[in-house]
Amino acid sequence: MAITIVDTYAVPGTGVSYDAGEADVCGFGFDLSQGQVLVATDAQNVTADDASCKGAIAELAPSGGWTWTLSGTQSTASRFLFAGEYEGSDGSCMGHVQMNLVVNPDAADPFAPSVPGQVPNVYLERTFSGSSAGCLRNCVGAFLVTLQRL
Repeated sequence: MAITIVDTYAVPGTGVSYDAGEADVCGFGFDLSQGQVLVATDAQNVTADDASCKGAIAELAPSGGWTWTLSGTQSTASRFLFAGEYEGSDGSCMGHVQMNLVVNPDAADPFAPSVPGQVPNVYLERTFSGSSAGCLRNCVGAFLVTLQRL
């Protein structure tokens, strides 16, 4: 699946604008950029105890100078189209990254374009915890995205 980063997104109820320049915010210009395309491949399908789907664990192809390698700990939930915990690196900055592709429960199709001014069908949420000198220590970001099946 191709995930195109469209814009930053302030998740309702969080009160955070991800382009606010706050120290704990990593919007554009850190590991993700407007217009960047992430390529995600289904690495594992996860089911709940009742055999219902909980979402997939995704491998991400390198993009924008960054690599994301799946780490040992993985979890997901039914509201995620995919989730993953990664060790992220651009060669000088390294850290633990959690990325979730969150689906609006009222969306009929997460692959359909979102309508401006309405809750998006799907968005990407990302947290980063830096583990090397010169990296952000802890930051969060959320992004409007469009999806394309590959």
